[in-house]
Amino acid sequence: MASRRVWSRKKLPRVLIVEDELLIALMIDEMVRQIGYTVSGIAHTSAEARLEFAKRNFDAVLLDYSLDRVPNPELADALLKRGIPFAFLTGYDYIIEPRHEKIPLLQKPFTPAQLRALLAELLGPQAAGAELTERLQALRDFGPYLTATDKMRPSQH
Repeated sequence: MASRRVWSRKKLPRVLIVEDELLIALMIDEMVRQIGYTVSGIAHTSAEARLEFAKRNFDAVLLDYSLDRVPNPELADALLKRGIPFAFLTGYDYIIEPRHEKIPLLQKPFTPAQLRALLAELLGPQAAGAELTERLQALRDFGPYLTATDKMRPSQH
Protein backbone atom coordinates (compact mmCIF):
# COMPACT_ATOMS: atom_id res chain seq x y z
CA MET A 1 0.00 0.00 0.00
CA ALA A 2 1.03 3.61 -0.47
CA SER A 3 2.61 5.64 2.29
CA ARG A 4 0.23 7.55 4.52
CA ARG A 5 -0.07 11.32 4.37
CA VAL A 6 -0.15 13.77 7.20
CA TRP A 7 -3.53 15.50 7.03
CA SER A 8 -4.11 19.12 7.84
CA ARG A 9 -7.29 20.89 8.84
CA LYS A 10 -7.41 22.48 5.40
CA LYS A 11 -7.27 19.24 3.41
CA LEU A 12 -9.56 16.41 4.41
CA PRO A 13 -8.99 12.95 2.95
CA ARG A 14 -11.05 12.21 -0.14
CA VAL A 15 -12.70 8.82 -0.60
CA LEU A 16 -13.93 7.36 -3.88
CA ILE A 17 -16.82 4.91 -3.54
CA VAL A 18 -17.18 2.17 -6.17
CA GLU A 19 -20.54 0.48 -5.56
CA ASP A 20 -23.15 -0.69 -8.05
CA GLU A 21 -26.16 -0.68 -5.70
CA LEU A 22 -27.47 2.90 -5.55
CA LEU A 23 -28.97 2.76 -2.05
CA ILE A 24 -25.88 1.09 -0.61
CA ALA A 25 -23.65 3.67 -2.32
CA LEU A 26 -25.71 6.50 -0.82
CA MET A 27 -25.58 4.93 2.65
CA ILE A 28 -21.79 4.55 2.40
CA ASP A 29 -21.53 8.15 1.16
CA GLU A 30 -23.47 9.39 4.19
CA MET A 31 -21.39 7.29 6.60
CA VAL A 32 -18.11 8.51 5.09
CA ARG A 33 -19.21 12.14 5.41
CA GLN A 34 -20.48 11.69 8.97
CA ILE A 35 -17.17 10.13 9.98
CA GLY A 36 -15.44 13.25 8.70
CA TYR A 37 -14.06 12.47 5.26
CA THR A 38 -14.86 13.98 1.87
CA VAL A 39 -16.46 11.84 -0.83
CA SER A 40 -14.78 12.62 -4.14
CA GLY A 41 -17.26 10.61 -6.20
CA ILE A 42 -19.33 7.48 -6.61
CA ALA A 43 -18.85 5.05 -9.48
CA HIS A 44 -21.55 2.46 -10.20
CA THR A 45 -19.88 0.53 -13.04
CA SER A 46 -16.39 -0.64 -13.98
CA ALA A 47 -16.27 1.96 -16.75
CA GLU A 48 -17.21 4.76 -14.34
CA ALA A 49 -14.62 3.49 -11.88
CA ARG A 50 -11.88 3.63 -14.51
CA LEU A 51 -12.90 7.21 -15.39
CA GLU A 52 -12.73 8.19 -11.72
CA PHE A 53 -9.34 6.46 -11.36
CA ALA A 54 -8.04 8.60 -14.25
CA LYS A 55 -9.09 11.81 -12.44
CA ARG A 56 -6.89 10.94 -9.44
CA ASN A 57 -8.99 13.21 -7.18
CA PHE A 58 -9.12 10.80 -4.24
CA ASP A 59 -6.86 9.52 -1.50
CA ALA A 60 -8.45 6.10 -0.94
CA VAL A 61 -11.03 3.87 -2.59
CA LEU A 62 -13.84 1.75 -1.18
CA LEU A 63 -14.27 -0.90 -3.87
CA ASP A 64 -17.21 -3.27 -4.20
CA TYR A 65 -15.51 -6.43 -5.42
CA SER A 66 -18.47 -7.55 -7.53
CA LEU A 67 -20.11 -4.91 -9.68
CA ASP A 68 -23.34 -6.24 -11.19
CA ARG A 69 -22.54 -9.61 -9.59
CA VAL A 70 -19.35 -9.93 -11.65
CA PRO A 71 -15.95 -9.94 -9.91
CA ASN A 72 -13.71 -7.11 -11.13
CA PRO A 73 -10.17 -7.99 -10.06
CA GLU A 74 -8.73 -5.69 -12.74
CA LEU A 75 -9.98 -2.65 -10.83
CA ALA A 76 -8.10 -3.80 -7.74
CA ASP A 77 -5.03 -4.51 -9.87
CA ALA A 78 -5.11 -0.96 -11.27
CA LEU A 79 -5.21 0.49 -7.74
CA LEU A 80 -2.40 -1.79 -6.56
CA LYS A 81 -0.26 -0.81 -9.55
CA ARG A 82 -0.70 2.90 -8.70
CA GLY A 83 -0.10 2.36 -4.98
CA ILE A 84 -3.51 3.76 -4.04
CA PRO A 85 -4.88 2.64 -0.66
CA PHE A 86 -8.15 0.78 -1.02
CA ALA A 87 -10.34 -1.83 0.59
CA PHE A 88 -12.89 -4.27 -0.69
CA LEU A 89 -16.51 -3.90 0.35
CA THR A 90 -18.38 -7.12 -0.27
CA GLY A 91 -21.24 -9.28 0.80
CA TYR A 92 -18.93 -12.29 0.51
CA ASP A 93 -16.45 -13.37 3.16
CA TYR A 94 -13.67 -14.21 0.73
CA ILE A 95 -11.85 -12.82 -2.28
CA ILE A 96 -11.38 -15.06 -5.30
CA GLU A 97 -7.95 -13.83 -6.38
CA PRO A 98 -5.06 -14.95 -4.12
CA ARG A 99 -3.04 -11.84 -5.09
CA HIS A 100 -5.65 -9.72 -3.28
CA GLU A 101 -5.66 -11.62 0.00
CA LYS A 102 -3.77 -8.87 1.87
CA ILE A 103 -6.19 -6.13 0.80
CA PRO A 104 -8.44 -5.01 3.69
CA LEU A 105 -11.97 -6.35 3.39
CA LEU A 106 -15.09 -4.96 4.99
CA GLN A 107 -18.01 -7.32 4.83
CA LYS A 108 -21.46 -5.85 4.19
CA PRO A 109 -23.43 -4.93 6.17
CA PHE A 110 -21.03 -2.92 8.34
CA THR A 111 -21.31 -0.26 11.02
CA PRO A 112 -19.97 3.30 10.96
CA ALA A 113 -17.43 2.26 13.61
CA GLN A 114 -16.13 -0.52 11.36
CA LEU A 115 -15.91 1.88 8.42
CA ARG A 116 -14.11 4.48 10.57
CA ALA A 117 -11.54 1.84 11.62
CA LEU A 118 -11.06 0.76 8.00
CA LEU A 119 -10.51 4.31 6.76
CA ALA A 120 -8.08 4.97 9.60
CA GLU A 121 -6.19 1.82 8.51
CA LEU A 122 -6.09 3.05 4.90
CA LEU A 123 -5.33 6.72 5.51
CA GLY A 124 -3.81 6.82 8.97
CA PRO A 125 -5.48 7.59 12.29
CA GLN A 126 -4.79 11.32 12.03
CA ALA A 127 -6.95 11.52 8.89
CA ALA A 128 -10.24 11.09 10.73
CA GLY A 129 -9.02 13.44 13.44
CA ALA A 130 -8.53 16.29 10.97
CA GLU A 131 -12.28 16.81 10.48
CA LEU A 132 -13.02 16.38 14.17
CA THR A 133 -10.38 18.98 15.03
CA GLU A 134 -11.90 21.37 12.48
CA ARG A 135 -15.42 20.87 13.85
CA LEU A 136 -14.29 21.39 17.42
CA GLN A 137 -12.46 24.59 16.45
CA ALA A 138 -15.60 25.87 14.70
CA LEU A 139 -17.60 25.21 17.87
CA ARG A 140 -14.98 27.04 19.93
CA ASP A 141 -15.06 29.98 17.50
CA PHE A 142 -18.85 30.28 17.52
CA GLY A 143 -19.49 29.13 21.09
CA PRO A 144 -19.42 32.63 22.65
CA TYR A 145 -21.86 33.92 20.01
CA LEU A 146 -24.25 31.04 20.54
CA THR A 147 -24.18 31.56 24.30
CA ALA A 148 -24.69 35.32 23.96
CA THR A 149 -27.57 34.81 21.52
CA ASP A 150 -29.28 32.34 23.86
CA LYS A 151 -29.08 34.87 26.72
CA MET A 152 -30.67 37.55 24.53
CA ARG A 153 -33.77 35.48 23.73
CA PRO A 154 -36.86 36.30 25.77
CA SER A 155 -37.83 33.47 28.01
CA GLN A 156 -40.78 31.46 26.82
CA HIS A 157 -43.29 30.34 29.40
